[in-house]
Amino acid sequence: MREQMINKFILTAFLIAALFSAAAGPSLAADTYLNMIGGVGAGYYYLYPKDLQIQDFYKGGIFYRAFLGVRAESGFSATGDIGYYSEGNRSPLAPYGTALTIIPITASVAYHFFRESSISPYLGGGIGVYNINESDPDLTYIRATKFGKHIFAGLDLYIDKGTVLNAELRQTFIDPASSNFYYQASFGGLTATVNIAMEWPLSGGRAYEPPAASAVPQAASFSDNEYNAIMNHMDAIDSYYYPRVWDRTIYQPWNTPNYYINIAPPPQPTQQQLDEQKAKAEQDKLDQQKKQQDYINQKLQLRQEKKELVNPAGR
Repeated sequence: MREQMINKFILTAFLIAALFSAAAGPSLAADTYLNMIGGVGAGYYYLYPKDLQIQDFYKGGIFYRAFLGVRAESGFSATGDIGYYSEGNRSPLAPYGTALTIIPITASVAYHFFRESSISPYLGGGIGVYNINESDPDLTYIRATKFGKHIFAGLDLYIDKGTVLNAELRQTFIDPASSNFYYQASFGGLTATVNIAMEWPLSGGRAYEPPAASAVPQAASFSDNEYNAIMNHMDAIDSYYYPRVWDRTIYQPWNTPNYYINIAPPPQPTQQQLDEQKAKAEQDKLDQQKKQQDYINQKLQLRQEKKELVNPAGR
């Protein structure tokens, strides 16, 4: 039931965007604006640990994203973005370097409320593909590209007419992935990001300028007498702090001290130390191979347990 409601919400959002695109011609006249917006951000991707095969291995980690889109005066926007999430395996049996990486490439539509204000909340949804990979330096456990959906809510804060500070919370639903070591594993989760973006007008339009930004030039205007008084005061400050009038006996130039460094060659290791290092490296390699085999056995056992939970009768 919940999945059907999410699908209906995303389908409705795309239908609204399609209707907006069809009617965009007359509404985007010279006295309106259609702006491009692009930016980057970072946050945290929280994986829901509800799958037996991943709940002990991965919980979530740092998430990065970059995006580019268009926004219209009506409040609608369309955005494409690419993200990157990577987290090391938490299992003590996992070989060194084992990590899960997810790279989403998504498209979204949204509606922004209070576009005439410098603070604008918004809601939206979208679809995308998710490139999932888990591997260590010697073996790949899963590599898949899966379809996914997402819904989100966010808030834009216009610092000035071309700079936007943004916070967004996104729920992601990714189709289950399978491999020799995973049985219908789900990698969906919740993402919270903070982003910084630049917004600029397309050709023939005018830039969106929030009220807070448009008030700045009026507050910064001065009469000629006020302007001249300010410039004279700045000149007086410059002449007082000009470096040539400093007392050189107090403020010594930064580049005059001489430094003498005694460089001694590092001690060379003895033959016994070299033999010990070689033996330790060989033992570490054997330990790593045993650890990797234990980890593979653990994954295969979890996969079998998941199958038995789904189909206990063995049918």
